[in-house]
Amino acid sequence: MFEKGSSLKDQIFGKDFFQHFATTVKEVIPRLDQHVFYSQCVQDFEPLSLSERMTQGAKVLGRYLTNDFEKNIFIIKQIAPKLYQGFAGIILPEYIRQEGLPHFEQSMQAMKYLTPFSSSELAVRPFIKKYQEKVFELFYDWVEDPNEHVRRWCSEGTRSRLPWAMRLDICIQHPQLSTPILQKIQADDSLYVRKSVANHLNDQSKDNPTWVLGLLGQWDQSNKHTAWITKRALRTLVKQGHPQTFSFLGYEQQLNVNIKDFSIAKAKIKLGEDQHFSFLLSSEKETAQKLVVDYRLYYLKANGKTSPKVFKLKEIELKGGEQVIIQKKHAFQDFTTRKHYAGMHQLAIMINGEQYAEGEFELIL
Repeated sequence: MFEKGSSLKDQIFGKDFFQHFATTVKEVIPRLDQHVFYSQCVQDFEPLSLSERMTQGAKVLGRYLTNDFEKNIFIIKQIAPKLYQGFAGIILPEYIRQEGLPHFEQSMQAMKYLTPFSSSELAVRPFIKKYQEKVFELFYDWVEDPNEHVRRWCSEGTRSRLPWAMRLDICIQHPQLSTPILQKIQADDSLYVRKSVANHLNDQSKDNPTWVLGLLGQWDQSNKHTAWITKRALRTLVKQGHPQTFSFLGYEQQLNVNIKDFSIAKAKIKLGEDQHFSFLLSSEKETAQKLVVDYRLYYLKANGKTSPKVFKLKEIELKGGEQVIIQKKHAFQDFTTRKHYAGMHQLAIMINGEQYAEGEFELIL
């Protein structure tokens, strides 16, 4: 369905989707002029972002619904199974986000119905802002739902920093609101749910690291599902070199290691090429040391300052006196999320959050 090389917004909310959307809505609303509906959905939509295209499509749908919100929910429930199952189906909960705020009970029940077809994670957030206690009361119950999509929704919908969504300041200020939700799915059988729990906690680690470590400390880390969540939840704190996190994960705090022969292959590199680097990691201790080895790239920005980003290298238990050669290549390519600028870049080796060696090279566009 997706064209190779097309942007994410065109892959999810491109013209192909809105053709399908118009056809599907026509099946449920026979009076609809399918061609007019489609034209309105894609009107001036090329420069629109992914979320703006979703918003526009939902508004167009609303024009062809009734003045009775309950009837409109019935219509949307008929449309949902006919749409592509996947992220694009989020356009239906978007209508509820736009029009459903005065209708709490109906809207929440409708979003619960719709979320297995896609997700209501974006749409529920204004409801949390207006009806905080009532939403959390429902989620405390619904997180035990047999459907994995509903359980995930309870976690994903309450993420403090969910991408493409409004930030939930109330959840940043009071992270404990999510505790009863996360407690019930801390070892969920569904990987889909576990990923959300980990991402939820990773969001919170950016604002409330002590709370995150405290909650994880209450959980049974001998459970493989819980241990998986924990490791993924703490990834940002690990990259930041947060001392308590390394201690919590059982990594060495008093390191006795040495880096030798650190080498960056090219003094100058062109955009589109790979940069290679290598070094010898040596233990200066008689006993084994549990290590996280990463590298930090200091990208040059348009204003001449640098922006650091940490990348994973290796997790290793280095035996007493052991030496290990580590090699890596890093591709320098422009992406929608990163634009490169010509000039000097730095590369540093990190071990358990501490910087041990660094070098520099020039990027040429």
